[in-house]
Amino acid sequence: MTIDELLKRMGCKTEKEAKQAGLVNLWWSWYQGKVERFHNYTVYNGQKNIRLQKKSLNLAKQICENFADLIYNDNVNITLDTEEKTERLAKILSNINFKSQVNEAIEKAFATGTGALVLVKDGEKLNLNHVYSDDIYPITYANGVISECAFKTIILKNDKRYCYLSIHAKGLKGYVISNALYELGQDNVTLGEIVESWEYSTGSDSAWFCIIKPNCANNTSYYSPYGVSVFANAISELEAIDEAFNSLDMEVKNGKLKVLVASDYINMIPDSLNVTVPAFDSNDTVFHMLPKGMNDQPSIQIIAPQLRAEQFIRAINADLKVISSKLGLGSDFYAFDAETGIKTATEVISKNSQMFRRIKKHEILLEYSLKQIIGAICSASGITTEEITINFDDSIVQDKESERAQDLVDVNAGILNKWEYRMKWYAEDEATARKYIEENEVVTY
Repeated sequence: MTIDELLKRMGCKTEKEAKQAGLVNLWWSWYQGKVERFHNYTVYNGQKNIRLQKKSLNLAKQICENFADLIYNDNVNITLDTEEKTERLAKILSNINFKSQVNEAIEKAFATGTGALVLVKDGEKLNLNHVYSDDIYPITYANGVISECAFKTIILKNDKRYCYLSIHAKGLKGYVISNALYELGQDNVTLGEIVESWEYSTGSDSAWFCIIKPNCANNTSYYSPYGVSVFANAISELEAIDEAFNSLDMEVKNGKLKVLVASDYINMIPDSLNVTVPAFDSNDTVFHMLPKGMNDQPSIQIIAPQLRAEQFIRAINADLKVISSKLGLGSDFYAFDAETGIKTATEVISKNSQMFRRIKKHEILLEYSLKQIIGAICSASGITTEEITINFDDSIVQDKESERAQDLVDVNAGILNKWEYRMKWYAEDEATARKYIEENEVVTY
């Protein structure tokens, strides 16, 4: 019996689709850096097919990392309606490593299209579980918002795999979480006997889970509650980039210097010895012996192909511009350098308005989800709050030049002190900034 079959027996109709599962597998393969149908290929050399594997820049992984770091980093602040409650919450979030878990959840959700953070309470101890697209089973949803859901987690216990199934459904007095641990078949899909089961009533009308998705419409399935990978509509660009990168690698490999040597010159007899010894190092791949019968050719021929590396590097950078723009990061966010590989143009981060709009767009949906899980954490911890505020780190996408210019205007207008300006833009402490201003102040009479 599969989880789908089990949920249907329980009266829960899920929205799993074979098409969605196939797409998630494709996105996950790109995230891992190896897509079977694309990176594995054969070349016929005139005698037989040679199996080869394309080199990958693994850009999909870097894309998800960059989005996670831009959207949710260590500078994000979460506050409640009082300072005391905020401090209590901060300790709880620190204990469950909340910031790191959210960052990782965003990265993987942006890769697979959908992820979830699920609150687990064991006595007084709180934990967060990560669950991703294939292991999320929507039960009730409307307008893309999942309100009831089942989550699957594979766990290892005493060297044996088990399936932990958690169903979050609305009861008469709030959400009820039904948990069960099943034996797992060798296919990692079929459920066996129940090892243990337990139920927990949260007493809250708010769900103890939140769904994380990129804030972009699902254009693979009209009514699906699942999201799409942030690079779902840039697969052709990922292919083009790895194709060009692989061609660059092959160009370097095939462009090595070759010295063709006639067979008569391969061996020699030194004057001091009465034995034949190799004239060249037999382990040196630069030298290649011509077959007998070709000795009418020059005794030694040097083949030094002219590398076309620059052409391939230009092709990679051209494709990077396209994919950067399609992702909403601006056409100059990514660049390729032969020595350092892919790099991000950090100077563009502060000036590119397209990226600012895209990051703010993703923050809208993430803020809704995080308030949901933070509300659940507060409820489970006995913290009553009327307000949850999330301040995202916009400093990485602000126009620093414009901000500095505005601060100069404020200094001239007397709104901002000169020493405050130096503290902000020259990273000086207050005493140093004040001393500099005093020593360099021009006095006029």
